[in-house]
Amino acid sequence: MTPRATDWGLALLVGFLFVTGVMSLFAGRPGDAWVFALHGVGGFALGAFVGWKLRRVWRRVLRRLWDRHTGAGASAAAVVLLTLVSGLA
Repeated sequence: MTPRATDWGLALLVGFLFVTGVMSLFAGRPGDAWVFALHGVGGFALGAFVGWKLRRVWRRVLRRLWDRHTGAGASAAAVVLLTLVSGLA
């Protein structure tokens, strides 16, 4: 998977999780359980994408092989990690 596809996948998943998270605030009937299920599946997908992203970025960060894209990639991964942590909390 290309770095661009990884970043776009992360952005789309964060947006999807935001939408399903807001939807869960209004889901109170037993028939609305699908919202929580979708949100959970999205969370697992986000975890997989973060793992892939960290695998790609981590070597460059540790070796200080920074180029003009490394800082942006590391920042995007940090934001997504914060999103995952806030979802788990």
